[in-house]
Amino acid sequence: MAQMSFRINDTVKKDFENVCDDLGLNPTAALTIFVKKMCREKRIPFEVSLYNSDTLRVLDETKRGKNLSQAFLTVDDLFEDLDNED
Repeated sequence: MAQMSFRINDTVKKDFENVCDDLGLNPTAALTIFVKKMCREKRIPFEVSLYNSDTLRVLDETKRGKNLSQAFLTVDDLFEDLDNED
């Protein structure tokens, strides 16, 4: 059986141990579940994003064509429209 070692913030470690305890798992079992799922699916088994919820909402709205501004043919037209906003 192989052994892995890594460093983690003390507070995060304690929080992780508490969640594992609440779930009736020890940290080794929880990490083994994570690693097996990752190997089986060939991906991180949850969303990893640099975006916060507001950014994700705006990106989703954009994909659906919601809350978009009008199109401009030139940059000058864009700035003229911005200058005319009240």
